[in-house]
Amino acid sequence: QSETTPVLEQRMAFARAIKDYNKHTKSSDDAEFWGARGAAGFRLFLKNKFGSVMAGWRALDTDVSGQLSFGEFCGACRSMGYAGNLKKLWCELDVNCNGIVSIMELDPEVGTTVGKFKVALLHEYGNMVTAWFKGIDTNSSGKIEEKEILAAVDRLNLNDQIDGNKLFKMLALHGSHGLTFQDFDPAAYGQWLGGDTLGLTGKASKELAALHRTLGKDDLPVPKDQLEGGGPGLVQKWRGPPTGEDP
Repeated sequence: QSETTPVLEQRMAFARAIKDYNKHTKSSDDAEFWGARGAAGFRLFLKNKFGSVMAGWRALDTDVSGQLSFGEFCGACRSMGYAGNLKKLWCELDVNCNGIVSIMELDPEVGTTVGKFKVALLHEYGNMVTAWFKGIDTNSSGKIEEKEILAAVDRLNLNDQIDGNKLFKMLALHGSHGLTFQDFDPAAYGQWLGGDTLGLTGKASKELAALHRTLGKDDLPVPKDQLEGGGPGLVQKWRGPPTGEDP
């Protein structure tokens, strides 16, 4: 095979530069395209960039508080390259005008579906750490696939309320072959990473608390200890330790 000549190297470098330019231009054009389409366009922008609205929400809610202030929202949108009228978009999302936006306001269907699934896991397993190991990642692979979500929905008797295939798509990451514990619930993952392998610290779930405030106690009956914290609930006290390796 002949060696690459200087002329050929220049041509290859030029071709790479054109390819990078076109990729950057397309990305900018896409951002401007979705940016001109309000909340619906923003949701599509998140799906296109991250794989799902929920994955996009994780990129927005960097402190895992379950809610966004206007300042947090603007900073996150700029960092992800969203080109739209942020003030107008915020007013469209903050439907109750309380200065806070949750996943329920960003996408009510996603918020309700994911919320119901997590609440059912909490009622069944007592905490999200145990739920991950015993109720979802049952093969201890460290990642969950669509079939595991379907099985979990079935075990929780939620088939009449939740479409498992749709739920998995709502949680999916762009280009991912599975969902890790950190992807599924960053707060619970941090709790587990800190050494609480039983989920006994009893920290309140800020994400579910935000959903609880939006939907109400009847629509989203979150266990009291998950809203207030302060130690393990009764369910947590008798559940055995989770099984499985590092997620």
